[in-house]
Amino acid sequence: ERTGITKIAFPPTFKSIGINSFMNTALIEITIPNSVRKIKNGAFMNCESLIKVDLPLSLEKIGNCAFKGCIQLKKIVIQSPLKLIQESTFENCKSLTRVILPNSVVTIENQAFCECESLNLINIPESLQSIKSNVFKGCKSLTQISFPDSMKSIGSGAFSQCISLKKIE
Repeated sequence: ERTGITKIAFPPTFKSIGINSFMNTALIEITIPNSVRKIKNGAFMNCESLIKVDLPLSLEKIGNCAFKGCIQLKKIVIQSPLKLIQESTFENCKSLTRVILPNSVVTIENQAFCECESLNLINIPESLQSIKSNVFKGCKSLTQISFPDSMKSIGSGAFSQCISLKKIE
């Protein structure tokens, strides 16, 4: 059941946002303070009204399904030195059009961007080595993608149902 929380003001001393903390809330915009190191599994899952998230430079981990089902979320910019995009982190974010990843990401786990059907721009950082299974499955608006020389593996179904994808280099 959806709760009526629409806004959060985190204190500047916050270190972590717990598992399913704000799942199914009516949040619209979130600014996470620079003190936060971890966003745990499902923290903002199914926040269907969420449009904007400002992620801090201090972020070390975004958990599985942290933003899964945030169907109004349009853009994600990660500038912190994350090495891993966890499983299903942004799955089913249907309005997500743009993703900017830091040049520290080595692995994108299973279904991380699965069913992000509006996604048309994602930068693949030079550091990336592995894209796991079904990462971009159902990203119907993705037209091209470029891999760095560091790439070592692409999992099964990584680009299945990407009906607009014309160019992979």
